[in-house]
Amino acid sequence: MTDFIPEYGQVSADEFAEWVMLADDCGPEANLRFRDRHKHDIGIAFIRYMGAEIVPAQDLRYDAEI
Repeated sequence: MTDFIPEYGQVSADEFAEWVMLADDCGPEANLRFRDRHKHDIGIAFIRYMGAEIVPAQDLRYDAEI
């Protein structure tokens, strides 16, 4: 999953949800009803957890050296 997160810039809940689906090998060719429902749920969870629909990419990156 971390391979999808850029070092800099902004990340939206929709982008993050798409990356989660791709990381779970659930690409655009997957069952649309399943994929759309879970992307929506992931986006909602992102907003709840991060406190905004768009956040700095750095907020999503984990630095093991900190």
